[in-house]
Amino acid sequence: MNFRPTVPKLQFNPRIIFAFLLLIISIASALVLTHRVGARAYYYQVKKELLAGTQFSIDNIQTVSLVKSGISPIYIQAGQPILGKTATHDLAPGELISSSAIGIIENQTFKVIELSTPKANFASDIKPGSRVDLYVIPNPNSPGTSSGGAKKVLSYAQIVDIDLQSANLGGEINFSLKISPADLSNFFNLLSGKNIEVISDEN
Repeated sequence: MNFRPTVPKLQFNPRIIFAFLLLIISIASALVLTHRVGARAYYYQVKKELLAGTQFSIDNIQTVSLVKSGISPIYIQAGQPILGKTATHDLAPGELISSSAIGIIENQTFKVIELSTPKANFASDIKPGSRVDLYVIPNPNSPGTSSGGAKKVLSYAQIVDIDLQSANLGGEINFSLKISPADLSNFFNLLSGKNIEVISDEN
């Protein structure tokens, strides 16, 4: 007489299987989310203070690794070609470099020009390094000039130096500022026969 061993039948509980699948899906989702949140990338960062018009170089910028999820897409990731391009505005050490901070003109050379204007037309809070707007005011004593109000001819220019001796003497004050070749091309024609008014543009 032959005896066959009894093989227990496996019973699958649909609820247990469903719960197990949910657990696996939750773990997988958590791993993917953690990976995305923790993903890092290298960004360009200012190493030392940069003035507008300064070219980006290995001496004044560096790369820093940051979590991508906390960084705005306006900031430039390392690997993008910015060396040799110019800063469009002043940048402080530690500041990330955004797309708006990169000039479209490469290797631009700024010129330093010397000007003078009545002391009353030169804002008292301006100092070397200040950003200023320049306006021209028609001079009624100059022949061939038309009457009219002040007209802006230059925006966000940088003061290089101020002749304090001439300022203390009164009358005319002498100063120098940086100007791009594009602005310089017609600048002196706009000044012909007119007075200059210099207004701070630090805001």
